[in-house]
Amino acid sequence: MLVGLLLAQGSTGAPESAVSDPSAAGARTWTDDTGQHRIRATLVHVERASVVLETEVGRQISVPLDRLSAADRQYVLQRTSDPTEFLPEQMQLRYAHAKQLLVRVGVEITGSQGVCNQIIVTFPLPMSWPEQHVEILDQDVSPGVQRVTTRVLNDGVRQVEFRVPRLVAGQSAHVIYTLQVERFHILPPEQPHALRFASRVGRDLRPYLAESPYIEISHPRVKAAAAEIPIDTTQSAWQQVETIYDWTRARISHYDGVRPLQGALRGLETGSGDCEEITSLFVAMCRLRGIPARCVWVEGHTYPEFYLEDPQGNGVWIPCESLGDRAFGGMPSYRLLLQKGDRFTMTQKRGPQRYVTPTISGNVERDGAQPVLREILEVEEVPSQR
Repeated sequence: MLVGLLLAQGSTGAPESAVSDPSAAGARTWTDDTGQHRIRATLVHVERASVVLETEVGRQISVPLDRLSAADRQYVLQRTSDPTEFLPEQMQLRYAHAKQLLVRVGVEITGSQGVCNQIIVTFPLPMSWPEQHVEILDQDVSPGVQRVTTRVLNDGVRQVEFRVPRLVAGQSAHVIYTLQVERFHILPPEQPHALRFASRVGRDLRPYLAESPYIEISHPRVKAAAAEIPIDTTQSAWQQVETIYDWTRARISHYDGVRPLQGALRGLETGSGDCEEITSLFVAMCRLRGIPARCVWVEGHTYPEFYLEDPQGNGVWIPCESLGDRAFGGMPSYRLLLQKGDRFTMTQKRGPQRYVTPTISGNVERDGAQPVLREILEVEEVPSQR
């Protein structure tokens, strides 16, 4: 039992800091700073420079704080700190290191054969988020285009719709926006371990606990995988999600090639994938643990976000990098943010959609054909004025 370190003795004197909820702490394995000695015990209270533990046989022992492992010292800090002592902003994400982008986004359609009437076209348009401020500088609408409107789908993406009454072969029509985008790096909260799991799941969070395309949380194999993750429920909510994150990144190795999207289930079965498979699996594992999570789509990449709350019930959507360098709780990226979510409802398509894509429909006359649609997305970094 931590030979040479733990001194078997009764607790004496008033505690410096009592555990707020001893029953919630529970027994856990404690390790010394060398990593060689361990003991199963429950935290009773903290004195000035030591902790008092109770072993499984009911014996109380005192251990110097500086002789515990770093993980154990962090655990003691979490259990003896009152989250209400922290300011709300200490539990929120922070945004820094702004970069300016100039973006052209839209679609162009071209008549391919014959005549097409009453054409309806839609496409996604980047919108503002805490880490991305979007301003429309210009709207280029070609002659013949009518009724340009916008709407927000499932609080995750802005969709543009326009109509073209008639288009003949070789004729083109377009709607193109020029955007000024200010993009920020996301920094983790200063006090992440004070965050908690959501106390209640309202209508706004329910979609992020449900099954989505390629996030097959009802499949037995996916459910079984969630049960395999070694979650320590005595840890903070932040640490428990971090365990899911590390498990997911270890479970799927990066496949450096081109192949069709697999999703969470096939990623599990093959043990390989790209950012979409890793993101899908992480989101699935979180949802099966009752933690709201969603996909975030940026230019050429996908990563996940998960949802926690501060003690006052203020929600925080927290990012983590699915592929490449490890980044949990922050996002050091300037990629253009396109949309958030993975269960979109589109009137132009049947059933829930993983991602909002451009659509085109219309009435084709005899011997005619549907116009050809070309997506436009050009991103230019604006040099700093310094």
